[in-house]
Amino acid sequence: MELKPTLWRTCRVLANANRLRILRSLIRESPRTVSAVSGIVHLRESVASDYLRLLQSRGLIQCERRGRYVFYSDRSDPAVSHAGILLSALRNVLSSKRMPLESVVFTLTAFTHPRRVLIVKLLSASALRTKELQRSACISEPALARHLAKLRRRSIVAWKRGFVKCAEQSNSILAACLIRLAKES
Repeated sequence: MELKPTLWRTCRVLANANRLRILRSLIRESPRTVSAVSGIVHLRESVASDYLRLLQSRGLIQCERRGRYVFYSDRSDPAVSHAGILLSALRNVLSSKRMPLESVVFTLTAFTHPRRVLIVKLLSASALRTKELQRSACISEPALARHLAKLRRRSIVAWKRGFVKCAEQSNSILAACLIRLAKES
């Protein structure tokens, strides 16, 4: 059975520096226990455990019980269709020093609202005028302006000759991945 967690809820889970630090620690070395993770990222075990469960619920990590210990690893859940693609992009940005955690969080917050995901999905099909986008997304003009401003600040959308379109994302693997997942949602 395929699980379909929403992209915007997954991005809400990920748009947290501590949860990204946990994921980065698992990317660097796994499997790890909760106590090992909490020691590495300097969080209480209860907080680390909660964060690990959140990441697992989005299909980004898996756990395995061995005796009284639970080990977590950076393997995507095959039952979550987009988890493997997203985890691959996250591995790329978190394992290198090219993109600081703050920038990763900044990019992820572009997709933490269902309307922004819908806007990106609509714009990935074709560039639209704002009035057309407003009608297609069934969203008020002020709300659309707020969402577009956030997407523009994160270089997800751009304006060209009176049209809004998905921006070119050649410099951000994570943003390109998120746009692709929004298109497929």
